Amino acid sequence: MIPDTRTVSAGSPFSLKRVAGGSMWLLWGQGITLLTGIYVVGVLSRLLGPQGYGQYVIATSIVLAFRSVVVFGADPIAVREIAAGRVDGDRFLSCLFVLRLVVAVLAFVAAGAFAHLLGFPPVVRRGVWCYGIVLFLVGPLSFGVALRAKIMMWPQFLQTVAHGAFWAAAVTILARSGAGPIGILWAGVAAGAVSCAVLLIFSFKHVRPMLHVDLRAAWWMAKESAPLFGQSFLAGLMISLPIWILGRCQSPAAAALFAAPMRIMIYLCFIPSALAQCILPALSGRLARDPLSARRLYLQFLWAMTAVGAVLGGLVLLNASRIVMLVFGEQFVRCVPTLRMLTVVFGATCVGIGGAWLSVALGRQKVNLIVSAAQLVAFAVPALALRMGPFGVAVWLTVCQCAVAAFWVLFAASRLAGPPRVPYPLAPAGIQGGEEVGCTPA
Repeated sequence: MIPDTRTVSAGSPFSLKRVAGGSMWLLWGQGITLLTGIYVVGVLSRLLGPQGYGQYVIATSIVLAFRSVVVFGADPIAVREIAAGRVDGDRFLSCLFVLRLVVAVLAFVAAGAFAHLLGFPPVVRRGVWCYGIVLFLVGPLSFGVALRAKIMMWPQFLQTVAHGAFWAAAVTILARSGAGPIGILWAGVAAGAVSCAVLLIFSFKHVRPMLHVDLRAAWWMAKESAPLFGQSFLAGLMISLPIWILGRCQSPAAAALFAAPMRIMIYLCFIPSALAQCILPALSGRLARDPLSARRLYLQFLWAMTAVGAVLGGLVLLNASRIVMLVFGEQFVRCVPTLRMLTVVFGATCVGIGGAWLSVALGRQKVNLIVSAAQLVAFAVPALALRMGPFGVAVWLTVCQCAVAAFWVLFAASRLAGPPRVPYPLAPAGIQGGEEVGCTPA
């Protein structure tokens, strides 16, 4: 037995200045992602037309749904525990890295089999096998969690810039060369690899990676992350299921008329998500030490999420026709009513983001799973039974999302008024926060 004298940090001290600085980096990065994403969606929709763009979004939606399986909802848990100093970050993230590489293999095969099972066109099935390579990039990106735990967001800003620049340049070149959906999906894989490399360069300064699997830590992480995994997976299905239903029951073009405005809403959601990524590590540990102050700040955060949804959603709602004509062109003019309806979904989603992250900080992430499951069932059953068109799907999705937002408002009001619950920390032998790490086998 050889004693390991390393100590685990007791966590970064809370600082509103650091939170604000990290938030600005993330907001700048997500702003670039928003602009790049809208540019790419516009180029691809004009280049491929409704039919080709529908094939592209069906393939990507299948892969992204299985990506949530690889992510497994573990990032918020890892950020929370590392920021609080309750775990050895190197070992914890190395374990997460290995597990995600193993799960990526299974998810890659499952995504391809799923596309065949649903009977999508051959170009969609080939696209899934091609774009599915991005599943293997989730493991290396795990080390970026260490940066979030330290509230260091500028490396993620550089990652976003690298990804956006490469992706926009590749799409522009491919548009001029007349490439099809498969060539564009290969460019998406390359852009993901570039952004992954940029983040790894900065992450390695704060993490000493190793090929390490601690079964006890892996089991604890699986139990803690399971509700968030369920929530993430079901949320991904909420976005992908309408595309699959429209593409399978009607046509890829019908899927494109829903997916094009939905992509704009997804990019807009990156902004409130960026705020949440900064707030969680900064306040989750403080809820136990200074609950009154932390709860006040969280309440202000929830109000901020509501304001973001109202302002950005209102701007899109008032300019829906101009946005569709400018970004997508005349071929997509029929999706204007869908875009207007989805602005309400965006506003409700902003409220939901605040409530969902609040439940994680309070250690009540099982609530997220229950809410997501109920939302998916309430949406999917009528959508499948009635075979709705793009606008009908958007209307029913809006009803379900507004109901979820109302629940999170009630949840926040009740939990912020009640006693805090401190999550059970991961404390296997030798990984006690603030104490010397114990003996490990030679």
